[in-house]
Amino acid sequence: MQVGEEAGAALKDKRGREYELECAGGHVFSIHDAVMTTRLHPSHYNVFWHIQGIERGQNSLRVGEWCTVKLGKLFVEIDRIVTMCYPEEDGCILPGVRSEAQYDHTTLDHFWLMTSGDEAEWGQRMRIDWTVYGVVPQAPLEIWRENLVFAARQLLSANYRASVLQSAAAVESFVYCFVKEYLSVEAGWRSQTIRDYINGKSRDSLPLNGVIQVCIREIMKRPIPEAMWLSWKRLRDMRNGLAHGDLPGYLRTPEPYSGQPFPDDKARARFAYETAVRFIYNIRYPDIIEGN
Repeated sequence: MQVGEEAGAALKDKRGREYELECAGGHVFSIHDAVMTTRLHPSHYNVFWHIQGIERGQNSLRVGEWCTVKLGKLFVEIDRIVTMCYPEEDGCILPGVRSEAQYDHTTLDHFWLMTSGDEAEWGQRMRIDWTVYGVVPQAPLEIWRENLVFAARQLLSANYRASVLQSAAAVESFVYCFVKEYLSVEAGWRSQTIRDYINGKSRDSLPLNGVIQVCIREIMKRPIPEAMWLSWKRLRDMRNGLAHGDLPGYLRTPEPYSGQPFPDDKARARFAYETAVRFIYNIRYPDIIEGN
């Protein structure tokens, strides 16, 4: 559905939880819920569109042919190329025809497009729609956004342990960016004080969880539900296991609610990514701020 300027302004002004929309089926939901749902279930489209790492095109080929496709964007990484083919002639059915894209990670300005099919289908003309997903040069994102996008990319690419590490890094970088901006702009802390107590520049600096407890919970009065805190601790345990070479510890880390072990790395990565999204966006856009 199309979202109007008023809804966009509500989200920008951090009123997304109170601004409601209604879909064609009668379901009423908030803009905040829509954003959370999109982020919690990343697809190639919504992840790469955010960083403008998408290029689309169409080529005409006969079944059994191949061609080189030059890319218009300057990709620095390509994650995936999706193709879809259909006959040029209306009403023609070619059930055995397939299209495929191949690319070289060291040569990112082109890829190879090819078709195949049953012998009876050779020579039939097809149209192939293709979509390239990857990373292009751009103005740098905030570091926590970049980490979260990278975590989603790794999850979509089935690089599950890298996704776990990057999800934890997204939370950590968000916390420090969010807290330091607040203390500097809103609370008026001196830069030296922030360096001493937040940046790890002295023996009195708070560890990460201390920054969350003292700065976010106590000073900023942002509530962190117990379930969210428990999920973050599980993610932190998994991150430490991987980062410190304790693979058995990583594998033993249980689900936070049932206490049962995760079935596989995919489930761990999915949990890690969803935990990072919920932690970040519920602090950025709290439901209720204590004391208000």
